Amino acid sequence: MVSELLTGLLGGWFILSAWKQCPPGWQPRLLRDFPMFGLLPNWALFSSNYAVLNYDLRVRYHDENGKLSSWRSMKVARRGREIPLLWVPVRRVEKAYLDVALKIIQLRLQKTPDVEASLPYRICLRLAREQSIPDGASAIQFGYFLFANNQSRDRRLLFLSNSHPISQ
Repeated sequence: MVSELLTGLLGGWFILSAWKQCPPGWQPRLLRDFPMFGLLPNWALFSSNYAVLNYDLRVRYHDENGKLSSWRSMKVARRGREIPLLWVPVRRVEKAYLDVALKIIQLRLQKTPDVEASLPYRICLRLAREQSIPDGASAIQFGYFLFANNQSRDRRLLFLSNSHPISQ
């Protein structure tokens, strides 16, 4: 009897842990909103510090008067209807862009002159210009943020680009 109970508890824990790895829209409200106190792991396979730190490429816009918009996450790759439990090929593209952004930070820390002329910077600027641009925007700026987990609202700015005209 104890053996069956233990098997059921471990099986249920494994199923809930796997379900927690799905995008928030696929999770029941209980998994999203209830604090699990570390009982259900977060398997962030492409994070540099597994389930501890995440990075986010964000973009904002300037209008003709110089007013700044709020930061928006960049859409790196179009997501289809994939099953995220086993393999999500889109995440490889996302990781490639994040690696490029990390290279920009590395160049800045090494005090490399003219970081803006580097290939990684140009790649991120191009990605920023490919985002959905709001009406009235005249300039674009991208930033690279660090945050503790997917639910965190506290993001630390690691890199801030200069403002660039949208049409160029």
